[in-house]
Amino acid sequence: MEAIQCPILKVRGSASTTVSDEAIERMKRVGKQFSSVDVEGPGHVVAADRPQTLIEVTRAFLGIPA
Repeated sequence: MEAIQCPILKVRGSASTTVSDEAIERMKRVGKQFSSVDVEGPGHVVAADRPQTLIEVTRAFLGIPA
């Protein structure tokens, strides 16, 4: 994480048990350009459970208008 120089976005489903809150906080401390978004409802696979929300979050992160 320390060596990565580009922005990083972690999109996590609120019901996911794969990446803990503690892991997210650690990544925020170490990753200079790390940000995360929790999507309400889905488990680990946000792309399958809430594809439109993933698209919207990704577009906002990249600065692409809707």
